[in-house]
Amino acid sequence: MIVPDGRNSRTLRLFFAENEYMTNFEIAQLVNVNPRTIRRWRKRCGHKLNMPKHFYLNRKGIRPIELIHDQKIWDNREWFYDKYIKQNIGISILARMLGKDHHFIWKRLHKYDIPIRPRASGNPCCTRDWCIENYEIIGYTLRKCAEMAGVNPYTFMDWLVHYGIYIRDRMEALAGERNPLYGKPITQFHQKATA
Repeated sequence: MIVPDGRNSRTLRLFFAENEYMTNFEIAQLVNVNPRTIRRWRKRCGHKLNMPKHFYLNRKGIRPIELIHDQKIWDNREWFYDKYIKQNIGISILARMLGKDHHFIWKRLHKYDIPIRPRASGNPCCTRDWCIENYEIIGYTLRKCAEMAGVNPYTFMDWLVHYGIYIRDRMEALAGERNPLYGKPITQFHQKATA
């Protein structure tokens, strides 16, 4: 194995050519440096991570994709259920396996009544119970719930849509005690506006 020298771009090019299909994280473990250093080395020597079409990258590294061209094999519910639910293969990888696009896979999953998995989120607040408790029962605003969960308000809105929770409009959100003008005399604000 070629020992990389961070200051010599020629040895870096040879090193990356030798470990062509390894991820930055795997190479960092191999040479005992930070993955950020590997990215900096790639930039210094002008090397890009090459990924062949029949491979995919996930958290476990680079994995091969089994290409299937015969429609008789895959055009049934059992095959889709086995790959998507049991083997936990994603929609984009299924699309690459079959040489189709994402919409084709979505349609097949709906046709065979296979439940679509929610987007993977490591956030512990991304559950239906948490959203219902804080947004519907307690009545926090969408922005407040997003702040509590530590996500963007649009991300929290996606969670509500995914779980089928009704999203309040602006008038409903500011009704009653939530309205900043609640309980204050109207003349006070009218005088400020006319002054």
